[in-house]
Amino acid sequence: MAKPTVLLIAGGANSRFFPFQSLGPKGTFSLLGKSLLARTLESLHQHGFTKIVCVITPKDAEQQITQQIVQSTQLPLEVQYVVQSEPKGMGDAVLLGITAVAPTELARFAVCANYHIKAGELLDQMLNKGENIVLAAAQTPTPNEYGMLAFNEAGLATNIIEKPALGTEPSTQKALSIYLLTEQFIEQLKNTPISEYNFESALAAVIQQQPAAVLQLETEPLSLKYPWQLLRFLANLLKEQTSFRAATAQVASTAVIDESQGSVYIGEGAQIGHASRVVGPCYIGENVIVGDFSLIRQSALEKEVHVGGYMEVTRSLIGTGTHFHSGYIGDSLVGPNVRVGAGFITANKRIDRKTIGVKVKDGVVDSGLKQLGVLIGEAARVGVHVSVMPGKCIGPGAVVMPHQSVTENIVSETTVS
Repeated sequence: MAKPTVLLIAGGANSRFFPFQSLGPKGTFSLLGKSLLARTLESLHQHGFTKIVCVITPKDAEQQITQQIVQSTQLPLEVQYVVQSEPKGMGDAVLLGITAVAPTELARFAVCANYHIKAGELLDQMLNKGENIVLAAAQTPTPNEYGMLAFNEAGLATNIIEKPALGTEPSTQKALSIYLLTEQFIEQLKNTPISEYNFESALAAVIQQQPAAVLQLETEPLSLKYPWQLLRFLANLLKEQTSFRAATAQVASTAVIDESQGSVYIGEGAQIGHASRVVGPCYIGENVIVGDFSLIRQSALEKEVHVGGYMEVTRSLIGTGTHFHSGYIGDSLVGPNVRVGAGFITANKRIDRKTIGVKVKDGVVDSGLKQLGVLIGEAARVGVHVSVMPGKCIGPGAVVMPHQSVTENIVSETTVS
């Protein structure tokens, strides 16, 4: 039997993804030289899903961000694109997406986010349930942030409650952003007023009438609601990579490549300077330069990154074309084409060692992490001798003048002095 069509949702404003929302849909973020979307498409292809509909934003369509990634994979997939002109929520995105699906194929179709790098594997497990509507779920310690499932005695989902108050959640299982759905759901969605959560409202109405099978996962798959969750993607992908050293890579005779704790990938044209140490798992991309006396551990330096001498990079992702001089950056995410002066220091732990909160939109969200450094958006500029407190964000295009201590988020395209 042919596999169902998959709707990959890549619309929306990504308002919770500051300071990286300017880079495009979440799935276009690159880790270890490959975007999350490309990894998602590879997973779908490996499991026999060949018909894909990508729901994208007008900016994405204009710049052909998703299209270029799809083409770069060179996979034999049938991919169509539908533009969501306004960010009206997931329900609106699904209604737009199904317009590209043949009516004969709407008896059952799949919906998932464009960053589900194990999408093919999960959808196969859901298909094996043998039911028309199948949800996926995993436990969460923060039920007030997600859509939580209610179950009957048979273990079928009977309701989904969006962001219940703590203590009122119907179970510990949150609904994951991957679904097998039917025409019945579409009819309900069409009759549900458009809102941010009309997808969940329609789904709740359907499963109240016809309880749905649920694939309950022991381990929560990688999710990407907030930007710091990219660090979990990074850690997992680093564990899965294999060792490699390109023939054109130049590693100083005094440099140390330590693979005792994980593999090290060194790409074409990369240079590792005198007395520097690279501790795996680690990814050094194409044409990366690591200066003398530097330490890189459990991190990914995307292509064209420059790290100067006497610099430590720990458990961090450094985006394409970014340059650092000296200092320390830990548990951090840095976008592409950022410039950072000498003596840069990130604080990645609170003095009281509590979990770190991050300002998201108009509130503060507990990251659940006790180690979290800085998040820096695309093309930001940071002067010499700047320090940043844990969990602070520097917006794309922002300028931080020398000798500053960053204690609050910095808005995009602003100068702090």
